[in-house]
Amino acid sequence: MIEDRDDRRTQGEPIRSNAFESGAESPSAPERDEAIGTPSRGRSMHRRVFLGGVASSAAVAAAGPQVGAAPGNGSTRQMEALDRGLVAVAVDDGVLVRWRLFGTDPDDVAFNLYRDGTRANDSPITDGTNYVDPDGTTESTYAIRPVVDGTEREESKSVGVWEDNYLDIPLDRPGDNYHPNDASVGDLTGDGSYDIVVKWSPDNAKDNSQSGRTDPHIFDAYTLEGEPLWRIDLGINVRAGAHYAPFLVYDFDGDGIAEFVVRTADGTVDAAGNVIGDPDADWRNDDGYVLDGPEYLTVFDGTTGEELVTTDFRPARGDPCQWGDCYGNRVDRFLAGVAYLDGERPSIVVGRGYYEKTMVTTYDYRDGDLTERWTFDSDEPGNGDYAGQGNHQLSIADLDGDGRDEIVYGAMALDHDGTGLHTTGWHHGDALHCGDFLPDRDGLEIFQPHESGPYGATMRDGETGEPLWTVDAAGDVGRGVAANIDPNHRGVEAWASNGVGLRAADGERIGDAPWSINHLAWWTGDLQRELVDDWDGPTLHKWDPDSRSTTELEAFPGTRSNNGTKGNPCLTADILGDWREEVLWRRDDDEALRLFVTPYETDHRLYTLMHDSQYRTAVAWQNVGYNQPPHPSFYIGSSMDEPPTPEIDPVGPDESVDDPTDIIGLPDAANVPADTYRLVNANSGHVLEVAGGDESDGATVQQGTDEDLTHQRWDLRYVGEGAYEIVAAGSGKALEVAGASTDNGANVQQWTVNGNDNQRWYLDPLEDGAYRLVASHSDLVLGVAGGSVADGANAVQWEWNESDDQRWRLEPVAPRTGGAGPYTVEGAGADIWGSADECHYYSTSATGDFDLSVRVDDVENTDEYAKAGLMIRGSMDAGAKNAMIRRTPSATSVQWRPTVGGETVSLTSGAAGESEVAGGTTDHAWQRLVRSGNAVRAYTSADGERWQLLAEISLSFSSSVRVGLAVTSHASGTRCVATFDDLVGIEPSRSDDVGAVDVPGTASGADGKRPPVIDGERPTDPDGDGLYDDVDGDGETTHEDVNAFFENLETDGVQDNPDAFDFDENGRIGFADVLELLRQI
Repeated sequence: MIEDRDDRRTQGEPIRSNAFESGAESPSAPERDEAIGTPSRGRSMHRRVFLGGVASSAAVAAAGPQVGAAPGNGSTRQMEALDRGLVAVAVDDGVLVRWRLFGTDPDDVAFNLYRDGTRANDSPITDGTNYVDPDGTTESTYAIRPVVDGTEREESKSVGVWEDNYLDIPLDRPGDNYHPNDASVGDLTGDGSYDIVVKWSPDNAKDNSQSGRTDPHIFDAYTLEGEPLWRIDLGINVRAGAHYAPFLVYDFDGDGIAEFVVRTADGTVDAAGNVIGDPDADWRNDDGYVLDGPEYLTVFDGTTGEELVTTDFRPARGDPCQWGDCYGNRVDRFLAGVAYLDGERPSIVVGRGYYEKTMVTTYDYRDGDLTERWTFDSDEPGNGDYAGQGNHQLSIADLDGDGRDEIVYGAMALDHDGTGLHTTGWHHGDALHCGDFLPDRDGLEIFQPHESGPYGATMRDGETGEPLWTVDAAGDVGRGVAANIDPNHRGVEAWASNGVGLRAADGERIGDAPWSINHLAWWTGDLQRELVDDWDGPTLHKWDPDSRSTTELEAFPGTRSNNGTKGNPCLTADILGDWREEVLWRRDDDEALRLFVTPYETDHRLYTLMHDSQYRTAVAWQNVGYNQPPHPSFYIGSSMDEPPTPEIDPVGPDESVDDPTDIIGLPDAANVPADTYRLVNANSGHVLEVAGGDESDGATVQQGTDEDLTHQRWDLRYVGEGAYEIVAAGSGKALEVAGASTDNGANVQQWTVNGNDNQRWYLDPLEDGAYRLVASHSDLVLGVAGGSVADGANAVQWEWNESDDQRWRLEPVAPRTGGAGPYTVEGAGADIWGSADECHYYSTSATGDFDLSVRVDDVENTDEYAKAGLMIRGSMDAGAKNAMIRRTPSATSVQWRPTVGGETVSLTSGAAGESEVAGGTTDHAWQRLVRSGNAVRAYTSADGERWQLLAEISLSFSSSVRVGLAVTSHASGTRCVATFDDLVGIEPSRSDDVGAVDVPGTASGADGKRPPVIDGERPTDPDGDGLYDDVDGDGETTHEDVNAFFENLETDGVQDNPDAFDFDENGRIGFADVLELLRQI
């Protein structure tokens, strides 16, 4: 029942929202106040101690500022600088596009949404930061532009459209015994988008109460696109389990790039292979516990994973018996968090012990130094009542409204200066929630279920610890959650296991607890929070206040939860899009993470929750112990008030640059593969070349039209310390600044390689994918004289001024002869033309820019308009946007479909496009297709060495497309056989018919093999993995394919093609492959 805390009410009456405002007294509470020194908040400062759950609030001053508003000391908090987090997802009504509203945006900021470069909205968007575009498709690309005072500002990064509301992030699994576990996010690369750090947990990980040796924890970092950044191995002297390695991903030093912080030991190996401590030490005892040997706290570089600084870990282990047992369980219960202890910059918080002895140490990482701020020890005089109050997690919040963070450590709290703020004596619990749960009273509240002690669950005042309401329970209340799930009640509902039930914010019981007592996410378009759990698989449910039950809204297919019965996702956080949250699970094969985003529209406009520092730090500590959902400092729910404006200072990697002409932060390691490149000027589109192909010293370097000539190619040679020599492929001479001049406008020329600094260049990447080429000796950059776009304009050095003539694209030059082949593709179909195609397509997927070429050796003359050649397609749909270099039996030209379902055009049919070939037609056999952003260039050549531009057209594709070899017979019922050779730039893996082809086509790879015929049909490989799981050739993988495979298991067509049907990957074909195919389906 609810414990009565106010003698003005009858027993059992719920406490109303303002019954315990700061400064109120409990009439029956025995008081115990201990002054602890000089006040830092302009008022008397006392440690509040509650014995047996009875409150004392003597000497508490009048309530301070509303917690959740700007910090009370007028400080501004350092925060990461984010991009707009644009995400676009295909939905039933078109495409749902969502983006971030910054906490620093003007109140009246509006937005314009651009699809494929054209504005999609009629008037600036003001009623939310999401938009359903009914005309969008999965081939569209989107960008957003903020509108301030009627003027458009800088455009966001453009994004493609997700076909499903999830993104797979591929992982590099360390071994079959490892599974991705907890994850966190931070900007590790300084590009304004979140990257992911994931903890790999081995099969033999142990709870602290269990003996046994474990394999080490491993940490990986990835971009959201799945690009691996680094790997750190904690080694054998840090045991694997839920409580041993809490980790932090946060920008602690204010350089705009997050660091990675974790407890380490002898044998920890950073991403560069550097070993911390003694690499040969093994401190494990016979039971697998590590109760001796050094412990460290290490800060790692977030971009490279290299150790930055290591110090002895505090709180130190000492005598294991003082923590609650002697065998090694309670001594190694660790917590970690991020707190703004000075109100401005984040500090590292690490805790040890919570069943008995409790210690917390805080650190600052500034300017490369890791320094201890303070340590709290429950064994120190006056701190005894703080022992045994900790939880399996902590929370960080500004509890007293002074602008500085406090640490909620279970049933007690520490002030920002390391002194006790309050302790309750209500003891340890398994769950903890802190936020503005009762919005009609000042300050924050803390909801906690308890494992032992006088109460089963409690709601208390965040600053004083005074009980607002309590509930008795018989025994351990192991689960508890707080969230506004019922629109009929203002404030947050709280519920817990073991009979606690569902409680309104004031403590009134309003029903039985929902079955899900786990994680949360703001997901739908309303302000209520949804329930995230694992109920026969990861799911998301919504509370229905009418039926008093939950309804499943989302199943998260192909995923698994973590931590056994805890059923945790890897992470829930506002990672992308508007203020609503994403849910990150591990994929069920443990080879990827799967990030789910909401498919719902909303008209509620809130700034990104990551710009609320309490929420942001909660995301940072979410991985700690028993994972808990993050809460902001303000109330979100039915009848909510306008959120307070956060006082934050977003800091990016270049925020410290005072002079935009300064060059800082240049690469200090190789960052571009040593290879041959074209250097393409972003301003003119011309390439860097040696004038006239001159091979002499001092020859002029200029820009010129790209003809793919040798003197337009440059070899990059890494020479150490981040610098390169840029060597002309035609002459073998180096690009240099003439006379080693340090003046603006100095000429750039070629000269014999001599190793001098004026021949050394830094290739500094820019946000748009281009590079600035910085001369090592002068810190000036390569540009074009006067910003000219003319052929023959000289290359010069100049101070960096952000102009486009100082930006260069590095396009790899692939060898055009000696490529893969031969390939044979047989394709039927009426034509590749009009608004829909019929052909056979031997292809693969490609992301971003590419450069590919092939020689078309023969096209069977099934019709004068039979076609074969290189093609780029937006999708496999018959009406997809595409471009093709078509070779007929007599000529080569270019055609393209500029819009989905639109009419196909070509230069020969009068369409506009730049070409160096008269009439747009040639008889050359060599084809080359280049994509650079929205520019698609088609080239032709007689010898594969000297190329002519056949056509340059502008086509807006999404980032990911299909590229490959297309063949159509232009004669229904007949296949056209085309042969190709010297294919460069791709390895086709998928063989498909496109459109309503009446005779299936085929394709054979460079090894001359073709998929075998089974029962008169040729199997296909729908997913392009090299295995032909569509055995019956109908284009789908179903149980019918298992039957066909079993019936033909012993035939030559199967037994002679082990590479095509070895589904269990054991090198031979047998019944086990049938079972594996069945399992996969």
